[in-house]
Amino acid sequence: MKKAHRFILSLFFIIIISVPGYWLIRGKPDNQVSIVEGRVLGLPERNYPTLKIAIDYIRQGRIDLAFNLVWDLYTGGSLQKKFDGAATDQFPFRMDLIKFAKSIDRWIIRLAYSLTNDNVIPADMTSDIYIMLDHDALILPPGRIDQNTYENIDIRLENYKTITSTYSEINFYIYYLESLQYSKYNPLNKYFAKADQGQSFTYFRENLTDKIQLKCMPLLSLEDYLRKFYRTDHHWNTNGILEAYDGIYEILSRKKEDFPKKLQITEMIEFENIEFLGSSARRTLYPISGDLFIGFQAEFPNCTVSDQDIVGDYNYRDEYLNGEIPTTPYIDHYKYYFGRQSGVLEYDC
Repeated sequence: MKKAHRFILSLFFIIIISVPGYWLIRGKPDNQVSIVEGRVLGLPERNYPTLKIAIDYIRQGRIDLAFNLVWDLYTGGSLQKKFDGAATDQFPFRMDLIKFAKSIDRWIIRLAYSLTNDNVIPADMTSDIYIMLDHDALILPPGRIDQNTYENIDIRLENYKTITSTYSEINFYIYYLESLQYSKYNPLNKYFAKADQGQSFTYFRENLTDKIQLKCMPLLSLEDYLRKFYRTDHHWNTNGILEAYDGIYEILSRKKEDFPKKLQITEMIEFENIEFLGSSARRTLYPISGDLFIGFQAEFPNCTVSDQDIVGDYNYRDEYLNGEIPTTPYIDHYKYYFGRQSGVLEYDC
């Protein structure tokens, strides 16, 4: 028994030590962006500037200085945290192991659901994303409604009453985009006892102050959802964007006769060399065909765009039109083409 324990313990430490050994043999990792988490990976050379200094001391034969440096890192706790993060991110054959685990997930799920006639099943075991088999589309489960939901809506309604009373000279507008999560057309509604099915928006609309103009882009059916939204992402697609633009333009132009003319689309651009695999596909690694990625051309107004007072160009539309399209798997083309920001973009036109 003791020999077995020693063997298991030795094997454990060999695996742990193999990670930094792998770093040394491999050198700088090729892929520095995690596909699954959608973030920059923890890298040894970036996480350990002090450790690199210690290694230089060892090479110079100054063992005492190296030991003191590492000991301070260890007792301070920062070494363990950084090592844990980088070891997880840069574990040997990480993506291969993740893809293998996801395939096992799918096999088990398929086996479990083989006795049913369900066309909507989990896409994996670690996310809350489902696959509609008959539509080849990834969706989120229904949003749930409970007493806490109504209380939060009441707080927002009261907030709107206060704002409109305080600033009565300002016109206020709300444009509601109905998503499948909060729609009566979500095919999973029947399996969730507290599925929203549009109830929260109905309550909000019925109790909203009449000092605010409200307009909605509703979902008319499941097919309507698939027309307006990507199958591999939670974002609306170009059809949804342009429909929402028409609705928002209509509500904003009601009270202003000299409102600028509506944007006229001059060309729809189909990027045939892009197979768009959005965040749902990236998170699940489900083997699904990518979405068709479509942009559009128009005579856009001359605007200064800023993010938290920092003026800049917050999209790569021109680069895409010039054929400078990134080819990294699962890259967020939606974010790069239509615009990215960490705060709220302000347009001064």
